[in-house]
Amino acid sequence: MFSKKTLIILSVVVLAVIGLAIAILLMDSSFFNEPETIDFTQSLEPETSSSEIVTEPEVIINLTPAEISVTIVARDFAERFASFSADSGFTNLEEVKLLSTASLDMRLNDMIEEIGESNEFYGISSKALKTDIQYLDEDTGNSRVVVTLQRQETNHEVNDVIYQDLNLLLVKSGNNWLVNDFKWLE
Repeated sequence: MFSKKTLIILSVVVLAVIGLAIAILLMDSSFFNEPETIDFTQSLEPETSSSEIVTEPEVIINLTPAEISVTIVARDFAERFASFSADSGFTNLEEVKLLSTASLDMRLNDMIEEIGESNEFYGISSKALKTDIQYLDEDTGNSRVVVTLQRQETNHEVNDVIYQDLNLLLVKSGNNWLVNDFKWLE
C-alpha cells in the first residue's frame, strides 16, 4: 500500500513531532513542579505591625440527624403557618397539614371554619430568623422548638414589621417529626 520510502518519511516526521513536544515540555520547568498547595490557616490579609491580635471565635455547628429534621420541620411549619393572605384563603393552613399530626390537623380545620373569609385585604408574610431547640428526646419522640419570626403585616395601606416567637411541640411519627401543637409567645 505505502512504499518503503513513504513509511520511512512518515516515521521520521512522527518522531520529529514527538521530539519537539518533549523539548517544549522540558523548556517549561513549571510543568514538572509540584502543584502549589494552599494553607487555609494563613491569613489572606497583609500582616500589620500592630501588636494587638484579633481572633474571631470559631463557630462549630454539629447537629445530629434528629436535630436537623426537627429544625427543618419547625422552620417550614412556622413560616407557612404564620404567613397569610386574604387573597389566597387558607392555603397556609392547608400546606402545614402535611407537617402536622392528626390532632393538629383537626384543630387547623376548626380554625379555618372559625375565621371564615374576609372581603377586606389583609396579608402577613413571615420569615424564620432563628430556630432554638428547647428540648429533644429521640427515645420518647418528643421535642419543643421555639422559632423566632420576622413578620411583615399589611392591612390596607399600613405596613408593620413585628417579631414573634412561636413555640412548637413536635412528636416523632415513624421516621418523621410532625408538629403536634403550637402557641404564640409574648
